[in-house]
Formats: sequence, structure tokens, C-alpha cells
Amino acid sequence: MNVRPSPRLEVNTAEMAITAAVQGHGLTRVLSYMVAPELAAGRLKIVLAEYEPASVPIHLVHREGRRASVRVRAFVELAAQRLRADGSIN
Repeated sequence: MNVRPSPRLEVNTAEMAITAAVQGHGLTRVLSYMVAPELAAGRLKIVLAEYEPASVPIHLVHREGRRASVRVRAFVELAAQRLRADGSIN
């Protein structure tokens, strides 16, 4: 059976969709890392988990060596650290 809900609230950013869901305005569909803090804190919960698509791996691609920007290297290191901490990458 297919169900086509008619939304009562439409937003143009994932952050606003998450905020609306946390405030009790309904359901939202966003990427798992975006709601990890809310899930961990119990502010949101997953519904219809059996219909979740398979996880997609994350790749951090950047230029290495002397030509790499210091800012890019810093970002990649931070992103890799945070993604490893939450189990998104090895």
C-alpha cells in the first residue's frame, strides 16, 4: 500500500525540518548524521526503521602533500575524527 501524505508544513532546510520534528510538528526524512544528537538524547526516534535504505559510505577526498591547503587538511582531519567517533567511517 502506498500512502501520500499531504504536508502541513514545508521548510527549505534540513535543520528546520529537524527543529520542527523535535517540536512535535510531525515526521521528517533526513540523513542519519544530521539527527544523531537528537536520537541519542531521545528527542527524536526512528519510525519505519525496516524501510530505511542501506547506509552509504562516506569518502573524504582531498589533495595531499605540499599543495594541500592548511584549511582543507584541518577540515579533513576534523571531519575524519568526528566521523570515526560516531562510527560513520573506519
